[in-house]
Parts: sequence; structure tokens; C-alpha cells
Amino acid sequence: MRSVRADVTRPQDMSRRYGLNKNLTWKISKILGDDSLETIARHLPGRPGFVILLRTLKGHGAPDDLCARLQASLDTFDLFVRDHAGDRETFASMTAALAGGEAQREELARKAAFQGNSAIFGVQARLQCALHAVFPGSAPDRASVAVVCGLVDLRRLRRGVSWPVAFLRSGEDGGSELALRSTPLDPRVKRGEPAIMHDFSTIDASDVRLAKNDGALRRWELSEGPLGKDGSVTCLVGSVSRDLVSLRRTEKETVGEHIVSLTTPAEEFVLDVLVHRSLPLACEPSSAAPEAFLVSQLPAVPVYPHEARSGAFLPLSEAPVPIGRVEDLALPAFAEYQRVVETVCAAGNATFADMRAYRLRFRYPPMPALAIVRYPLPE
Repeated sequence: MRSVRADVTRPQDMSRRYGLNKNLTWKISKILGDDSLETIARHLPGRPGFVILLRTLKGHGAPDDLCARLQASLDTFDLFVRDHAGDRETFASMTAALAGGEAQREELARKAAFQGNSAIFGVQARLQCALHAVFPGSAPDRASVAVVCGLVDLRRLRRGVSWPVAFLRSGEDGGSELALRSTPLDPRVKRGEPAIMHDFSTIDASDVRLAKNDGALRRWELSEGPLGKDGSVTCLVGSVSRDLVSLRRTEKETVGEHIVSLTTPAEEFVLDVLVHRSLPLACEPSSAAPEAFLVSQLPAVPVYPHEARSGAFLPLSEAPVPIGRVEDLALPAFAEYQRVVETVCAAGNATFADMRAYRLRFRYPPMPALAIVRYPLPE
């Protein structure tokens, strides 16, 4: 960094000067300004981020030998992580445990809640995943949004347990724009059925029952079934809403938000946000990098964002990280996930290369809560 006269104590200036993502320069500033093993492990950028950084440094005159030494060090570090921890996330948890890091303390608390909630509610999932993709709409100032939500390896821990897996809000709720414009991603879904993505689910409409129909919100629940791993199921639901949202800031709407409800005990949570590169949301400077929040839904009312209490925000050390390649979206718990991403991109007449992507990922999501990825809307 010194070779290109970068001031690592001023990450925002680095971001503007070199055209780098603000999250990336913030992480570089953190690891170069703190020799704590836990801090370095927690903030060290992933390989896609380092590829961008190396390319930028070379473009601004960094010597080739220094760049080669950095690349060699990264390769050695990745081998070390693979041999001793398996992956970056596990390594960060290990080092946080040694140092008593904040992220590790948060995860330990969430894990205890996960174990308790699993026993109390009699159900748990290996993974809760969500994918939100924003595409150009039919008008210059509008965008379409595809949403996928899923529970992977959902298993019952005691008899007589059913569990919600899909919701449908109808147009009878006062003209909900989302409901009126929404269509299932899977064309085989019949009118009035849950929008199950059959290619990626191990259940179909016959395995769920309509639990509630008050004219506005329909809730489908997984019927009772075998206990444990032998009875585990995977269910993904997905829909696309055309011309749903505005692309520009208004007096009432200043931020774009992607919200996922956390209501199931799960070992891991992943939210991927994809925005088409042609949209102004993706063309904003690095200052528009998204942020992540956890918001408690206790007590039941008021819920976010209406009159949300300041105390409702829960601790979350993890932040959305940029994803450069579709291969980097692979999830060990869900081998078919890359195909899900490709299917969603195709619904917007795009490929992953056309999208700018961010991922929020952490273990043992708290419940009931909302996971929110938020970014400022452009003027």
C-alpha cells in the first residue's frame, strides 16, 4: 500500500481515490492497523476482494515483485486455513475463541438459543437461505424483483410437529402491489398454490396444507412426518414481481431494503442480494455499499419499520461481502444452490456476470427476528 502512497488510516479516501469498495478498504485499514490475530482473521477479505485489490494496486504502479509476494502469502495462508480449519469462517471462529472476540461471543449466544429453540419447537433446519435479485423493469425508473426463500434439511425432532414453509399474500389485502404483480418462478405452480420451486425441493403441494386463509395472508405448513434426518425435507419458494420498486430516492423512500423473516431454528443463514449492473443501484460509488442489521420481532408489535424501538436492533458483527464469481456462491449444505442462482438470473434475462452481488452469512440466526440488508437509493 505504501508503494502507491495509500493512506490506510483513511479508508474512505482510499475508496474514492482508487475506486475500491468501501467495505474492502475498511477491512484493509482494520487489518493493517491492528496486529490482533482475531481482528485480522475476522476482517481479512476473501479471495475475490484480494483479486480486485491486487489488480488495482498494479494499475496504480505497485511493483510486480511486491504483488507476487502478496499473492504467494495469500496462497500459503489459504493452505494453512484449509489444513487447520477447513474454511475461512471456521478459522475466524477459532481465532475469535482464542482471543475472546465479539463475533465469537455473539455466535456462542445464538448457538445456545438455537439448541433451546430446537428442543422447544421440535424442529430445526440445516440452512435458511434467501436470494433477492433486482432487474431492470419495463420503465426506466422501475425495477423488477425476484425473491427466493428456503429451508434446507428441515427436520422434525418430535411427533405431531408441523411447520410453516410458504406464505402468500393475496390482492385482497387492500391491493398489495407485491401480490398483484407477483408470479411464481416455477411455471408448473398452479393458481392458488404455494410458489414451490419443484426442481430444488423435496416436497410438493401435496405435502403441505393450508393452515390459514383470512382473505389476506395464506400460510402453508409442512404436514407431520418422520422424525430426524430420515424425514428431513428441503423446500424453496420463489416468485418474481415485475416493475415493483422505484430506482430513485423519493421523499418517503430513501433506502432500498431486503428483508428476511427469521422464524425457524437453523444452523446457518445466508442472504444473497444481486443487483443488475445496468441499474443505478449498482453504479453508485462505493459509499453505497450495503449494511446489515438484525431486528428483534419481540414483542410482536410494533414490527419493523413502523415505530421500531432502538433496543430492537440485535448485535451482528458480520457484514455483507461482495461476491465476484458464481462459483463463490456455492453452499456446502445445499449442492443445488448455484443452479438456483442461475434460474433466478434467467428470470431477469440475465446471467450472474450481469449482476453485482453481496452475501450476508452467519450461523444460528436468532428468532423471531428480521435480517435486513440495506443500501441508500441514488438521487
